[in-house]
Amino acid sequence: PTPAAVAAHWPVGEVRAVTPLGGGSINAAFRVQAAAGTFHLRVYRDPQRGRAEREHRAARLARACGLPTPDLSVTREGGTLARLGDHWAALFEVAPGAPVPRSALNPEHAAGLGTLLADLHVRLPGTAPFAVPALAPPADVTTTLARLRAVETAILALPHPDATDGWALARTRQRRAHLRTSPLPDDLPTLPPRFVHGDYHDGNVFFRGGAPVSI
Repeated sequence: PTPAAVAAHWPVGEVRAVTPLGGGSINAAFRVQAAAGTFHLRVYRDPQRGRAEREHRAARLARACGLPTPDLSVTREGGTLARLGDHWAALFEVAPGAPVPRSALNPEHAAGLGTLLADLHVRLPGTAPFAVPALAPPADVTTTLARLRAVETAILALPHPDATDGWALARTRQRRAHLRTSPLPDDLPTLPPRFVHGDYHDGNVFFRGGAPVSI
């Protein structure tokens, strides 16, 4: 996306730079530097507008419950989504803090992650005022290992893998190793359904001074 395209959709003043950010395996990410400040531009690879709109409703519900997640910028048309080329896009405020590499996590980070997760479950309502898909129960270990092997094979077959592909390959191998040493139990507990984050892990939490400050 060009600075002019971003400025055409969001009232942030002159856009001086749009810089690609690495690590986005689901959506493309860019840092936007504008007269109104610095923002995070998310360009959705999924063509279904409804999924992005549901994400936005969830983020605003979480903020209304007092959870530290970045707010969305409103477009000139009054919504939170804009069309950039062939993709939907949204502009977020920059989250405070920074991610901590997994190799650098310590017991203080772990305690903070657990506390934030507990607070998230306490604050979020049991149900949401919009349609939310249920998380599917996990597949058995054998099926999951076969799927991970297929993912690994596909990544290794790429003619020109980039940094994101390397990250995905490393994560796939980590998950395979984890399943071999810590298989899931055959009988999972039956718990009542409720509204949750759905992808809570250390990579989706930003820290400052050892404490989580945004999700």
